[in-house]
Amino acid sequence: MLKKLYQNQLYFYSIIAVIIYLVGIVGITCIPELFKPVTPLNLLLSALFILYFDKSPRKKILFFAAFTFITGWIIEWIGVYSKLIFGEYQYGPTLGLAIDGIPVLIGINWFILSYYSANLSEWIFPKTNIYLKTTFGAFLMVVIDAVIEPLCGDLDFWYWKGDHIPMQNFIAWLIFSWGYIFLFYNLKLDSNNKASRVLYVIQLIFFLALFISFKLIPYANQ
Repeated sequence: MLKKLYQNQLYFYSIIAVIIYLVGIVGITCIPELFKPVTPLNLLLSALFILYFDKSPRKKILFFAAFTFITGWIIEWIGVYSKLIFGEYQYGPTLGLAIDGIPVLIGINWFILSYYSANLSEWIFPKTNIYLKTTFGAFLMVVIDAVIEPLCGDLDFWYWKGDHIPMQNFIAWLIFSWGYIFLFYNLKLDSNNKASRVLYVIQLIFFLALFISFKLIPYANQ
């Protein structure tokens, strides 16, 4: 009975998530000035979507969420002002409320990405050792970042100096992602959260669709 209820809820909320992201694709493409400011709400809803279906002990998942949120924000702050971690970049207005130029919700983004990348890696390599799963999970995070980066200026997320995305950005992402996912597995958090895997696929399709809309279609029409 409980398993059936879980499945029904998963289907229901997954359909809602798909609808939200589909509306986002159309809205950001057609009315960007209206839809881009909604990005912070979308981040919050995505985090709640994951947490609602998470079966980890509450103290552990809250610790992981708080740790990734706080350290993620600190890493971004150091990255922006030192230019030594990711490269030279500045944040735009889309991600909402910022402290000292760094969006508060960027920490939530680190939580979401590390959580669902760890879950997806666990699903693909359920019987392998923690180091292989962690490495592949970090690779999955870099894949998402690689899809987002070409769109960051179009979406007013952040801006690279000279519109050049340095290789050190991806190396840094791989390193920090590895650390977060390794912590996830060591805490023995819920690695069978199907909702988080659904979210990874939805977000990947979302950003690929925007990439086609912002980059490929205009290029093809030139």
